[in-house]
Amino acid sequence: MATTLNKLVYDIKNIAYGGVSSDDAKVSDDQIAYWVKQERSVLISQIMSRKMRVTASCIETLERVFMEPVDSAEACEVDLGIHVLKSTKPIPRSVQRNERDSILSVESLDGERAFSETTAFRKKWNRYNKYTGSMNRWYVKDSHLYVTSDLMIGAVKVTGVFEDAEEVYLHNRCFPEVSNESSCEYDWDTPFPISMTLAETVTSIVLQKRMTITLTLPNDETNNAKGDGNQNVQPAAGN
Repeated sequence: MATTLNKLVYDIKNIAYGGVSSDDAKVSDDQIAYWVKQERSVLISQIMSRKMRVTASCIETLERVFMEPVDSAEACEVDLGIHVLKSTKPIPRSVQRNERDSILSVESLDGERAFSETTAFRKKWNRYNKYTGSMNRWYVKDSHLYVTSDLMIGAVKVTGVFEDAEEVYLHNRCFPEVSNESSCEYDWDTPFPISMTLAETVTSIVLQKRMTITLTLPNDETNNAKGDGNQNVQPAAGN
């Protein structure tokens, strides 16, 4: 069964509060979810920086990244006949490994045309390489995806390991033509891009590193939506 963000948050709360349900939880679900996503990103970055593979469950695809031609100032840096295209909106940030993006592939929607990685700095020198100068390439600059192509392409798909699964989810579902607003809300019960092993590690780190203060505070078992910080105060004499 797939791991979900809902399950991870519930598991962390269940352990932190000793299985006691309370409306008076001192840490919100949104805060715990943020910590889960943050620690997942940090761990994956460490794994990939050591040149170790991440499991397939951590990999996601931006199914349709719409592209448009850039202005002439950028287009003049490549040969005539080569189109420079830029994503119409920023793409979700990929996990950083040794100051590099964790984008694994950029290709046409039908998968027939693949693009090779370059950088904004290197791309203007690529054309001088007689062996690879005409290759279709991609790079990320200021959170936008750029591709150089000998064909005008309206959209590409991007596969990689991204920092925030919610951003990927919304990117794939929220388009201007979507009339159903519920499609643009992240579903916490959708499969979360994490392996069971990594989920266990993330849960332990969030509990030890983030929830320690909660674990040391008195449990509020009355479920009265009030802080019970004075629950040990003795009644006044005569009462």
